[in-house]
Amino acid sequence: VKSAMASSEEEIAGIGALLKPNRYSILKFVDIHPGGAAAATGQIFEDDRLVSVDGVIVKGLTAEEVAPMVRGPVGSTVELEILRPGASKTTIVKVTRQKIQQAGPVKQEAPRESKSITGFHVRETLRHGADMLAKQLEKQGIGKRNQSPVANVSNKEEYETGSDVNISAPFNFQHKYHVQVDPSSSTGFTGLPPGWDGLLQQANITKTEALEHGDAIIDVLRFQQEQGCEPSLPTAQQASMEAKMAVQFLNENPADHYKMPPKSIGQGGMGTIYKGTKGDKDYAIKKLALSKQTDLPALQNEIAMMKTSAHPNVVEYFESYMFDRCLWVVMELMDGGSLTNLIQIYQKKRKEFTEEEMAGFMKASIDAIAFLHSQGRIHRDIKSDNVLINSRGEVKIADFGFCVQLTQEKDMRQSMVGTPYWMAPELVRGQTYDQKVDVWSLGIMLIEMAESEPPYLREQPLRALYLIATKGEPKLKQESKYRGTFMDFYHKCLNPLPAKRATAAELQNHPFLACASSSEHLAEIINSNKKKS
Repeated sequence: VKSAMASSEEEIAGIGALLKPNRYSILKFVDIHPGGAAAATGQIFEDDRLVSVDGVIVKGLTAEEVAPMVRGPVGSTVELEILRPGASKTTIVKVTRQKIQQAGPVKQEAPRESKSITGFHVRETLRHGADMLAKQLEKQGIGKRNQSPVANVSNKEEYETGSDVNISAPFNFQHKYHVQVDPSSSTGFTGLPPGWDGLLQQANITKTEALEHGDAIIDVLRFQQEQGCEPSLPTAQQASMEAKMAVQFLNENPADHYKMPPKSIGQGGMGTIYKGTKGDKDYAIKKLALSKQTDLPALQNEIAMMKTSAHPNVVEYFESYMFDRCLWVVMELMDGGSLTNLIQIYQKKRKEFTEEEMAGFMKASIDAIAFLHSQGRIHRDIKSDNVLINSRGEVKIADFGFCVQLTQEKDMRQSMVGTPYWMAPELVRGQTYDQKVDVWSLGIMLIEMAESEPPYLREQPLRALYLIATKGEPKLKQESKYRGTFMDFYHKCLNPLPAKRATAAELQNHPFLACASSSEHLAEIINSNKKKS
């Protein structure tokens, strides 16, 4: 048995690295063994996030589930897609699996400067490799785990959660980042992780701002690094297993069921939109090209949740097709485009929305959001781009991240994927949040209609995060021109303290919405201002 085990160890190897999930369940490398295959590439570093293994997306998987995908026969190669801190694009790295070339424990790094910014400690504690191996063996039923001397190290931390998974041979390592405000430093901080000083400079965050708002700056830096520039797909919310099972991708050509002119009616950041006709009814058919990186289970989850969201103010989903390496999603056609389109047309014509018109769009949006909240869900992507309109004056929310990605317009805000302008302060600071983040976003959408764009749109994204986190309620340029009911509604949406912010259900009964324009009036302004293609 002993010789057989030795033979097995000789044949299988990893890449000499440890994976650990951060607070958003995104796997990152927390240590690279200098004698391992990852280090040999010179292209994989600590804090890099793992996106895919041999083309398989790993988002949502645990480190334990990913480790066997990374391991393999000695001399074989594995293709890793990684995202580096601060990067907007991923990098593909091919790694040749090999045994660890350096025996014994790795020399520990010298501790960095201690810090005491309230409530923030960036700590990476990697347990003894043998202890991790014992965990894995115990999980497989091969042996009973004995407590390791280092197993008493606290694992309760703000920056990372979950356990380490060794995808190499065992070794010892402990590494800490401690950040503190330092008036003598050029940035206002000492102990910053690598690259963070450059991010501060790019965002034009001054030393004075660092000394005044140190906590908030660290929070938003951490948020940007953990969330990166990734699209909102998939959401963390999960549809029931029954709903997922009910979603079927039909392996047929949608053109056999719908008349589809070859010319598209819209182009989004991740897909093309066609008008389809079946009988006497028109549909929007959205084509999404699939690749190795496409997360089909996540798409299935999104569609399942959409399918269970029947409401007059939520865009209706009908069916999906898998054909010609594309996913074709059949949905309700909203022939008036998005609220963003109308805002841009008004801006070009130098027209302004009346309070009644703004109330009309807000009322429909709030009804949709209140419904989603009643189902225990959070939308998390409310903005004018996702409020769609038809020629009958009906206003509906385009629910779920994948729909958003398929209906994006090529304008300034969509050129920066993952930008934060509609996000609530608690969200950008990485704090616990609830359904009231949607209410904040509704308030920002009200500013869009009043002033043609959300606050801080002209700012660099990281600086926008900082301003959202520190400036409190955004200020309108001309508050005096609006009635009292408008301003009261505005304040109730945009209170920076979630506990004092209104709920969507409470806003449904707000006096401001009593003046909402009728569907007939909205239809009139939509049809007279349709954006010409």
